[in-house]
Amino acid sequence: MISATVRTLEIEMIPAHEIEEAYERRLKGDVKYRFVMDIATMTG
Repeated sequence: MISATVRTLEIEMIPAHEIEEAYERRLKGDVKYRFVMDIATMTG
């Protein structure tokens, strides 16, 4: 028998230039959802 677990993840999408602010928020414990960085906003 195969069983599957379905999870719904809530995320906070952030632009690449806000990654340092997101990290600081993580250190402070001010994070409700997982951060996902939008790589389309990266400049090279």
